[in-house]
Amino acid sequence: MFNITLIGCGEAAEALSEPLREQIQGVWDIKLLDDSHGMRERIESLNMRPADSVEDAVSGADLVISLVRAGKTI
Repeated sequence: MFNITLIGCGEAAEALSEPLREQIQGVWDIKLLDDSHGMRERIESLNMRPADSVEDAVSGADLVISLVRAGKTI
């Protein structure tokens, strides 16, 4: 079993994550920096763990899936 991290939590992440949720160890989205968008609650409502930082999200991950628009890459 792989430990998976998602970078980005938009519509694509929501759709892709459904069959992988048991393997997803954390999710990072830049909107977590200023949680006025409710991103933490959105991630939790999908039964996934919002990471405290991008470093936290990728630590220990076997696979990192980036689901951000090209213009929004880190």
